[in-house]
Amino acid sequence: MACPHFHPAGNDPVSGITQGLCQCDKYNTNPLRPIPPNGETFCQAPGASGVNCWLDLRACRKATIAKRFYAYTTGDPYAGTPPTAVEVDKDRLGRSFVCLQQNGKWVHDGEHDFPMPLVKG
Repeated sequence: MACPHFHPAGNDPVSGITQGLCQCDKYNTNPLRPIPPNGETFCQAPGASGVNCWLDLRACRKATIAKRFYAYTTGDPYAGTPPTAVEVDKDRLGRSFVCLQQNGKWVHDGEHDFPMPLVKG
């Protein structure tokens, strides 16, 4: 079952985030962590929970997803347009490993860097 508490949030006066935010209550509220377009697909995948909803993105560390989206949603003019969460690969358990693309290109140079190893089988 996907994270039951996952929901879009339109505006958060405390963080200043006004768009692009979805949160899973237990993990994603302190501080609020914006989730990129298409990220909901991965957070709502079977097995996502209130504990691992954001982590279920298996975010590529080189893409600094949370940092990029906080800047974008608070109107940082240097943040540009929002990149999109795109699946890089799946492991033998079927978990998605995700990074960010902008205009069809990865947002970082070099190899993807995930917070856990990709175990192929």
